[in-house]
Amino acid sequence: VATQMLAFAHFPAHADPATLDPDIPRRLALIYFPVTFVLYALAFGCLGFYRISRATHEDNLRRVAADAGRPHDPPKSSPDA
Repeated sequence: VATQMLAFAHFPAHADPATLDPDIPRRLALIYFPVTFVLYALAFGCLGFYRISRATHEDNLRRVAADAGRPHDPPKSSPDA
């Protein structure tokens, strides 16, 4: 994503800050802040749908511990393989 933002802002490779056109960092900022806001909003939105409680967590730990003592079946190969 960072590379795409630099390309979209027409940021030159091996740029020298002393000779960089002042419009380029401004364009980069105008791209960076909205993209960052959207990505963080998506992340927080995903976290909002993640439901877990102490009881759910403890139940998951019990199931993992129970599975740890049980032998696992090897993966079944398909007849086409």
